[in-house]
Amino acid sequence: MKSYLRIVQLVTAISVVFASPLSQTGLKDSLTSKGITASFPGDSSYASASSPCKQFLIIVVLRYPNIPIQVNLRFDFKPAAITFPTTPEQVSEVIQIGAAQNLTVSARSGGHSYIANGLGGANGALVIDLQNFKDITLDTSTGAAIIESGNRLGNVVTTLGDSGRALPHGTCAYVGIGGHASFGGFGFTSRMWGLTLDTITAVNTVLANGTIARVTADNYPDLFWGLRGSASSFGITTSIEVDTKAAPASVTIFQYDWNLNATAAAQAMAAFQAFADTDIPAYLDGEVNLGRGSSPGTVSFSLVGG
Repeated sequence: MKSYLRIVQLVTAISVVFASPLSQTGLKDSLTSKGITASFPGDSSYASASSPCKQFLIIVVLRYPNIPIQVNLRFDFKPAAITFPTTPEQVSEVIQIGAAQNLTVSARSGGHSYIANGLGGANGALVIDLQNFKDITLDTSTGAAIIESGNRLGNVVTTLGDSGRALPHGTCAYVGIGGHASFGGFGFTSRMWGLTLDTITAVNTVLANGTIARVTADNYPDLFWGLRGSASSFGITTSIEVDTKAAPASVTIFQYDWNLNATAAAQAMAAFQAFADTDIPAYLDGEVNLGRGSSPGTVSFSLVGG
């Protein structure tokens, strides 16, 4: 019961939405005094940091992978400030400044949230952008790795792959590892290796009161359980420690596309579901994507996997 109450108290501290922020000048002074870089409304950097232009979204992702991405442009929130800390200590300072000035504090790893939670989910939030947390270290003798939360999946895959190691993960290279590992991390190797969060052995996090902690199943078992699946309810993860897997010598990726009428599409879906119920090997995974067909009455049916 005591553990349960501690978690409830922590969730309450993290999720309170404050309503009476002080002036922008006061916020800027507080952050500047701690040496924390930030972008404010009116700054030349603010527009790109808070909401990239829709027509350049794909170009930005491909050419400028380090620029934060707001995926769903229907949610165009305006943060009170976007901060760019460089250490867990600075993350702690931002959290405490936000609490002292009655601001909602929100972390952003890759900015892939479809409802812009990386911008606070509403106007006036204080955003902690983790783009400066890009280190990846690998112990090649044990396969253990420490991955900071500002990395995108593409960074993680290539860095680990260069040493013959891998993790279960999704297929979008620009997705941030912070959110991905916090809530799941499903991909085409998940039937064989599980989710990204299943590989986590420790979470380095900053809690709602600014405490910096390394959380494991041994020292804080309840918090460790919560951080692997609902991390944003408990703190801001600055890095994760994981057990990597030996990368396979070769991989086959496939995609088959059909344009079907409704009857044929339903039959194809039933056949796929029947196949999924058979004793297929753990290394084989796939998904069906349905979309609008090329003409009225047709369905785009795509089978993708690896």
